[in-house]
Amino acid sequence: MGWSSRHLNRLFRFHTGLSTKAFVQTIRIQHVCKQLYMTPENTLHAALELGFFDQSHLIRDYKKHLLSSPSMFFDRFKSDFYNS
Repeated sequence: MGWSSRHLNRLFRFHTGLSTKAFVQTIRIQHVCKQLYMTPENTLHAALELGFFDQSHLIRDYKKHLLSSPSMFFDRFKSDFYNS
């Protein structure tokens, strides 16, 4: 195409409002949510599979995006689901 990565990132931000890095992080967290919902006991495997260095790295990014730990998030999700 002849465009630099910086130009592509600028166009991506213009059209989506997100940087490419923020978009990739959002997709990773969404995938983690799905994986942890399907197999909640296998947090470390999900973290390694999605490119996180370890479980603490996964939890830190999770808290950054969803403002709670995975267990708190799913406990709240389950209580909201069962209360409606």
